Amino acid sequence: MCGDQLAPVGNNRVGSVRKAMGSLLKHMTPILAAVLVLLILGRPGLAQVSQNSPRIGYVFPAGGQIGSTFEVTIGGQYLQGVDKVLVNHPGIQFTVVDYSRPLTQREINDLTQKLQAIREKVQELLRSQPARARSGTQALFQKVAQEMGVSMEQIRALEEYRRIRMDPKRQPNPQIAERLVAEVTVAADVPPGQYHIRVKSRNGVSNPIIFQVDVWPEVVETEPNDREAMSLEGLPGPLIVNGQIMPGDVDRFQLPLRKGQKIVFALAGRAITPYLADAVPGWFQAVLSLDDPQGRQVAFADDWRFHPDPVLLFEVPQDGLYTVTVTDAIYRGREDFVYRLLIGQVPFVTGIFPLGGQIGKKVPVELAGWNLPKSRIEVDLTEGEPGVRILQLFQWGGHWNRLPFVADTLPDIQEAEPNDSLGTAQRIKGEVIVNGKISSREDVDVFRIDVKAGEEWVAEVMARRLGSPLDSVVRVLDAEGNVLTSNDDFDDKTAGLITHQADSYVCIKASKSGPIFIQLADIQRQGGEEFAYRLRISRPRPDFAIRFAPSTLNVTPGVPMPVHVWVVRKDGFEGDIFLELKDSPSGWRLSGNWVPSGQDHIVITLTVGGGGSAGEYPLKLLARAEWDGKIIEHEAVACDDLMQAFFYRHLVPADQGLVSVGSVRRFSAPAWGFNASSPVKIPAGGTAEVRLPDVRGALGQGIKLQLRDAPEGLSLGELREGFMGRVLEVKADAEKIQPGLKGNLLVELLMERAVRGMPPRLIPVGVLPAIPFEVVEPAGKL
Repeated sequence: MCGDQLAPVGNNRVGSVRKAMGSLLKHMTPILAAVLVLLILGRPGLAQVSQNSPRIGYVFPAGGQIGSTFEVTIGGQYLQGVDKVLVNHPGIQFTVVDYSRPLTQREINDLTQKLQAIREKVQELLRSQPARARSGTQALFQKVAQEMGVSMEQIRALEEYRRIRMDPKRQPNPQIAERLVAEVTVAADVPPGQYHIRVKSRNGVSNPIIFQVDVWPEVVETEPNDREAMSLEGLPGPLIVNGQIMPGDVDRFQLPLRKGQKIVFALAGRAITPYLADAVPGWFQAVLSLDDPQGRQVAFADDWRFHPDPVLLFEVPQDGLYTVTVTDAIYRGREDFVYRLLIGQVPFVTGIFPLGGQIGKKVPVELAGWNLPKSRIEVDLTEGEPGVRILQLFQWGGHWNRLPFVADTLPDIQEAEPNDSLGTAQRIKGEVIVNGKISSREDVDVFRIDVKAGEEWVAEVMARRLGSPLDSVVRVLDAEGNVLTSNDDFDDKTAGLITHQADSYVCIKASKSGPIFIQLADIQRQGGEEFAYRLRISRPRPDFAIRFAPSTLNVTPGVPMPVHVWVVRKDGFEGDIFLELKDSPSGWRLSGNWVPSGQDHIVITLTVGGGGSAGEYPLKLLARAEWDGKIIEHEAVACDDLMQAFFYRHLVPADQGLVSVGSVRRFSAPAWGFNASSPVKIPAGGTAEVRLPDVRGALGQGIKLQLRDAPEGLSLGELREGFMGRVLEVKADAEKIQPGLKGNLLVELLMERAVRGMPPRLIPVGVLPAIPFEVVEPAGKL
């Protein structure tokens, strides 16, 4: 690489490199100069930052007890040099104490040769000095190995490599092959719940992963426990068992139970690691089974309703030792198949009603479940913004009772039975949200609204997104019972943890005045007291939700970093959305800061100016739009775009957006960019000019520009010298692209790299700030 080729050998070479750099930098844009300096100095450019910053795949155990100190293993990739663990609570402290990695192929070959030489040396010594055998062959082997520069740690690492290679069930996985050992201390005042950890090295900060904190004592499984169960006798209950499932692994735990106890067995696996990119179905699919003292299976679970993590609710029929078993559904396994198993007579909420309430009010909520201290609570909605929030009953075990609860601005009403037919339909006056239940398999709820011709009305169900098992279907009927429109499942990209989108949404424009009927049922013909829903019946309320990813950005001052932005448009909203930084340090700049009409995904760039300090900073993006004369404003939610089972992708919310700013030894370009309020106008069939600020002289040798993921029909033209600097031409092919298209252009910087005996290759090293554009009619055409 460039950094290696220009590595200083002596003071004369250092001086010549600096002199050459100084001459070249005078003739480049700030962005290109910054990238070149990074490469020359051995600092990673944009693409290399993304590839070489640390990644973590699991932590084991994935949590701990409040007020305790314990040891964890963190598995991932590019973990060498990690010296800090970032946690989103100051009371949880990690101290890195060790690092290990698999041997490289060169090390394996070298060790294999040395081990052969060590064996030959030991055999020679034993033949020539038989008395040495009395002191132990192993001791002699270690002594010779030490003399030849081979440690026992290296030998054990080689043995581990061979075990994995010989086991057909285990395949090396570089993404989780490196390991950190850390000591964790959880302060006594940390609330129970789910937190996020990231690790930091000189190459940046990693992705976040979940770390749970609980009030109960914890144990870590002891292998082997496949045939003979690990005993939990004598341990205080309730407790949490931490385990890992390896290929073909079966974990068994034995514990005494008493007749009449209502025991909760709740496993968190997918809740800790939501998605696995390289496994089907895309997560650790845990299975729980329970055997009685006679060895008979008395309970089994492979899920909890629509949640993949299993829960067993078991009323003990007789005293004795019971055995609970944890496996993967198809006996897969590896290090990141991590779980936490809660066992005990603890509160566990199975349902709430209603699922939300109106902003500005205190809402009484009924609870159903096991071992609950009370069956009714009050939720205070007098403060806060509309949207889904999490009710976390800390005194009942924190995250094990995380209850989604939505706050809305519309008034609530209660569903009134009987309302199963058009003749008994509940009449709705005005815009409301109906709190109801599909209480049995046969239950159908029907609501009547009186509309005027030309009016638009929306019926939206929120149930699955709020934890209800209801799989809704909505039909809109006329007075004669004819179906005007219907919907089963409506995809909501903001619900990134739900893989079966089971809520319904319809929008209908009335063709005539009179009554229409909204019919709601469970499409799988299921029902019960916990099949609750909230049904919004209202005129369209144009709005949007906005997300960005990744949640962690590792940036170098002066070098633009791409940021993906997604928008979910609601109730017919189709306007342009503009983004701005909120509470960011001075010198930060967004470019291409919009999601234009007609788009639901775009790439913008963030550039951090060179005047700030290295470190970690929160990233907040404020999104604003105007529609029907009103301003709509939302803060974007930081997410990670995770892959499931090689194909599907989901936006999973993170605790926060985080920018890790690195340092540059010699040069940091100022932040600059293009404001989306003034997009570049490209005539269809013509050319537009993009002026690059602060450009002096010619483009550096070997640097090329190309568009990344541009719409077909847009291309780069000439890069030439203009009166006030460089000018980049952009062309629009009229046969492939139509006026009205809006978006951002991402111009990629490529450096030519020559390899002896091979044709030169173009290596991506960065991007220019995102360029907002709009394709317009050619001049003179109406």
